[in-house]
Amino acid sequence: MEDKTKEHLIEEIESLRRQVARLEQEKPEGKWAKQALRESEQRLGIILQNSPIPAFVIDKNHKVIYWNAALEKCSGVKAKEVIGTEQHWRAFYSEKRPCMVDLLVDDAAEQIPQ
Repeated sequence: MEDKTKEHLIEEIESLRRQVARLEQEKPEGKWAKQALRESEQRLGIILQNSPIPAFVIDKNHKVIYWNAALEKCSGVKAKEVIGTEQHWRAFYSEKRPCMVDLLVDDAAEQIPQ
């Protein structure tokens, strides 16, 4: 019985060593992927910010994550006033109501004509 336990422990140790080796190999890839994602997000931010077309982006919770200078100029609503809020409607309406982007995020495109 004791030999079986030792054998089992040795197998587990070897399995853990293989897992550690695999994880160590993945670290550089994960680090590279995170860096690539960060750079991609920075490029997207630069593109959005410098676009002459008024634009904003919301996340799945309807919070503003990008608000470009063209939209600031067109609407008079400053990015610092709306980023992190659900007040993107202020660029288009005098009172709170859904924008088309809200309907798209909610997968409710059928409500667009309303």
